[in-house]
Amino acid sequence: MAEQHERRLRHDSDALLDEIEALRAMEREKRTYQISTPEFHDLADAITEKSREIFAIAADERATGNRINERQAETTDDVEP
Repeated sequence: MAEQHERRLRHDSDALLDEIEALRAMEREKRTYQISTPEFHDLADAITEKSREIFAIAADERATGNRINERQAETTDDVEP
């Protein structure tokens, strides 16, 4: 059972890093638009949604980690993706 949780943690960790990078790219793009234009607001809305997705992944990762009752000898990086 712990192995299944470890794989889930790796998956969530990888997803979290990917989504954070996507969020950074979106925010960099938003900085190129004039403030308060429709494009600016549309991207701001998309950034808000992406932030919520990131929060959900982080919450899932924490819940999965809480299901592992014993200290593990390996790190998330040690788990095969």
